[in-house]
Amino acid sequence: MSGSSYEKLVQLLRGRVEGRMTWASGLCVLVVVLFLVSWDTVVRLLLYLLASLAVLLSAACGFLSWHESVPRYRNTWICICVMLLIVGWVLWSVVPASRPQQVAGSSDVTIPEPEAPVAISSIRYWGSLHKTIADIHSFDEKLEASPPTDLEAMKENLVLTTATYNAYAGEILQLPVIDVDPAIVQFARDYVQLLRESAALSGELRDWAKEFQAMTQYAISPALALDIIGGALLGDPLGKVDELQEHGELLDKKKQDLVSRSQELKDRESALGSAELALRSELSRKYGVEFKQIRID
Repeated sequence: MSGSSYEKLVQLLRGRVEGRMTWASGLCVLVVVLFLVSWDTVVRLLLYLLASLAVLLSAACGFLSWHESVPRYRNTWICICVMLLIVGWVLWSVVPASRPQQVAGSSDVTIPEPEAPVAISSIRYWGSLHKTIADIHSFDEKLEASPPTDLEAMKENLVLTTATYNAYAGEILQLPVIDVDPAIVQFARDYVQLLRESAALSGELRDWAKEFQAMTQYAISPALALDIIGGALLGDPLGKVDELQEHGELLDKKKQDLVSRSQELKDRESALGSAELALRSELSRKYGVEFKQIRID
């Protein structure tokens, strides 16, 4: 055998071997990929590919049905387009859903997510609390926008304030607390306590205003003059005046006590506002969601 013939034979054998090696390498890579990737993923990708191909072919048929350079078999192209769309939709709808992540060594136990229910319930509870407190501030602003012009109007405002505060406190207490962060529940309880004490203070202010109004009306009424005359006949002309003065001093002392309690509630309200800022920052960091600001004071 001549040298040139030998070289041609070697080149022919080398080409065949290299071609088979290429096919063998591709087959090995495919086998490795199939072992590494689950069959669900392979089927899902294949169905996605077929559905996408059907949609692309449908778009091409739609283009052909309207393009002027293509023979006018419009109805045929439209039918093919619709059929391909239906095929693509069917392929897309039968794509298997991805399986949840599983614990190693178990085929039916999923990894729990303990934070998810707490986060969802806490965000929902915080939103409801935010809305209720915003409604309370709107109520207060309406009262401040139209201040009472006399003692009767002030008493009516105090009665309305007491009833409204108690109603909103009950509304907050009725919010569901299942899976809610305990810090939020405690914050809501502190606010409800502040709201109820404010309602009680409004009720006591109304009683004080009613008592003060009665004393004032008695002081300028003819009944006081008749009582003074009657006391003079009994040898004690200033008895009713002294009683009226003592009553006024008691009312003044009670007023000072109510003012002191009102200032104490304002201080607690400011402290609760600072606690809201710290709590909101902690909740936002803990759950990775920005909690809305709740205006307390």
